[in-house]
Amino acid sequence: MSTVAPQASSRWRRTWVELKAAAIPVIAFWAMTFLAFGLLFALYLVDEGQADGILIFGGIAVTTAVGIGLGQLAALARLRTWIIAAFAALVWSSLLLLALGPPPLPEEAMVAVILFIVLLPFFLLAGLWSLRVHMGLLATWAPLMYLTASILVISEKFTGSASNWFEGNKWAIWDLFSLPVLLLGAGFLVVYLAARERHRVQLWRFAKGGPELPRSDLEVRKGGRLGCSHVIAVLALTLVLAGGAALTAPFLWRSAPADDGDGPSHGQQQQQQSQPPPEPQDNQGCNQQSQQPDPQEGEEEGEEDQQTQEQVVEAVKQAGISLMTLILVVLLAIVGLLIFLPPMRRALLLRHLRKPLWPVPPTRQVLQAWRVVEIALADIGVHRRPGDSAVALARRAMADLPPDVDHADLLRCAEVTDRVLFGLGVSPGDPEHARRTAEMTYQAVWELMGEGARMRAVYRFV
Repeated sequence: MSTVAPQASSRWRRTWVELKAAAIPVIAFWAMTFLAFGLLFALYLVDEGQADGILIFGGIAVTTAVGIGLGQLAALARLRTWIIAAFAALVWSSLLLLALGPPPLPEEAMVAVILFIVLLPFFLLAGLWSLRVHMGLLATWAPLMYLTASILVISEKFTGSASNWFEGNKWAIWDLFSLPVLLLGAGFLVVYLAARERHRVQLWRFAKGGPELPRSDLEVRKGGRLGCSHVIAVLALTLVLAGGAALTAPFLWRSAPADDGDGPSHGQQQQQQSQPPPEPQDNQGCNQQSQQPDPQEGEEEGEEDQQTQEQVVEAVKQAGISLMTLILVVLLAIVGLLIFLPPMRRALLLRHLRKPLWPVPPTRQVLQAWRVVEIALADIGVHRRPGDSAVALARRAMADLPPDVDHADLLRCAEVTDRVLFGLGVSPGDPEHARRTAEMTYQAVWELMGEGARMRAVYRFV
């Protein structure tokens, strides 16, 4: 009982420390996401002056919260990604049920429900990736989407800097309102990524079988304490990230035709459209006949419009054909890799293990020969366990090996391998004996297997 109680206490302590380590990236991610969403919703209310679309925004908010929350719970529970993908497929399949029958809700409520069904899997993945190792950067698409939308709304609806940007003044997109939003988003992004990295280190530090726990809570607090240097580093990274985005983002889109100077700009086009048409003047004499509209010009303009539409349709068709060809080529490449890559990798690996492609020392020759034995044993279902020595693996495999394999030679090869692993050296004849034993074992096992077993062995990852 005295041994079980400390183990249980250590397990609960590890769990508690992991949850505390995950709290900072969770809070940072939720704050970053919903501050951006709240800003977008506030801009909508100020611009529209009414709450007609509040139900849709409420549906998006619920979808964001539920998806991120479920995804983070799945990450903490260490659920497999394929389980999340299956749940997403199940959620999307419910759209078929809505399409088959009459709408059970009013139009605006149905829009919110459809948005919930369509967007839930995406936010579920965002929440899952927010706590998964090496996936934190992919999860930031959710807050960055709301943040980018807020900047676009500010530029188009409030400050009018979008029209200046269309005229060719690229730097006009940033002003006293949109630039602070960019700085705020970059700051939250840096804080979240830093917290996410600390969480990754905590997972490694307090994982089962990992390093020992700190002896006291004081050591934990010292390891997680932030100093002035950390704050300065965060501020510096925020300025660098925001400055890089501010410098490059305005030039990622082409505000044609102002960029090329081959036609009127967007602002000039708006001015031309806003100007009233010229009033008709009274024509006198022979000028009256010359001022009358020519019907042939109208027909030519109609033909030009029709040709333009046909050209657009043809361009769309060609783009679709090119896209489908590209997708087909990618799919064929993936299928080719799945068919030919595993056998080629196995053949190349066995070729190198049997006859090294470059000179290797005698100890390495022994280890490569035993690797051939391990591949042969794994083909018949005898896999090396963590912590197994070569002799332990050979003794477990003796019952499954065909009678053609000399057990004494196999045990000797295993003993030589263990001597190499423990740094005890080899005799001059040990590498040759290990190669002959490995080849004998591999050939005997290969002849024992049927065609189906050989096919599975060829496509098994080694």
